[in-house]
Amino acid sequence: MIRRQTAHRISIAISSFIIASTTAARVGLSQDCLPLELQKIHAYAGGAGDNFGWSVAVDGEFAVVGEVHDSHTFFDTGTASVYRFVNGAWSFIGRVTSPEPETSSWFGYSVDIEGDVLVVGSPFHDTVDGFDAGLAYVYRFNGGNFVYNGTLEASDGHAFSEFGYSVSVSSYLGVERIAVGARSNDEIAPQAGAVYIFEYNDDSWEEADKITANDAAEDDKFGWSVSLSGRFLGVGAPG
Repeated sequence: MIRRQTAHRISIAISSFIIASTTAARVGLSQDCLPLELQKIHAYAGGAGDNFGWSVAVDGEFAVVGEVHDSHTFFDTGTASVYRFVNGAWSFIGRVTSPEPETSSWFGYSVDIEGDVLVVGSPFHDTVDGFDAGLAYVYRFNGGNFVYNGTLEASDGHAFSEFGYSVSVSSYLGVERIAVGARSNDEIAPQAGAVYIFEYNDDSWEEADKITANDAAEDDKFGWSVSLSGRFLGVGAPG
């Protein structure tokens, strides 16, 4: 259930930012809340039309950039590149890829990172539930690289639900949680949308909740965007 919360005025000091384009990502630092470009990042081994910079996320010393049209395995399989801020510069440390790549899955459509946990959405991945049912994948930093940590899938997934269209990760009271948007979920109405919450327990990711809008309607696309921070979740429904 989504409930309105009272807004409070807060002061925010931005410490880092990424500006993305379809060919590069720009990473910078801010001083006195004024963004200053620090570095322009190009794909480590990208090609024309890979759309490096389709999605970006940064937390602490790590930045991740999605490349949805990278065809390293199959056409438009997608990938995500990880960079680390070392000695005053952002350096490429590796890529994460789908453990089950397929054509036109668009891995990297959405990305998020917090601490040592990285999550990547692949909303057009086909599953046993049907075409474009979608998946999301979790990776964990082991001290040198981000390694595969689990696959997230809707317990009631269906064709064209596009699970993984948006992703967000956050920890609260020692529990790691991931929110995954499925903008075309049709439980309430066609393409009304839904958001799934996963928690990390006993070394595995488990679905803990499914959220839909109280006033859900056809084509709302609830879950188009998500942002999870502590015990609060924001969900976009542009329809």
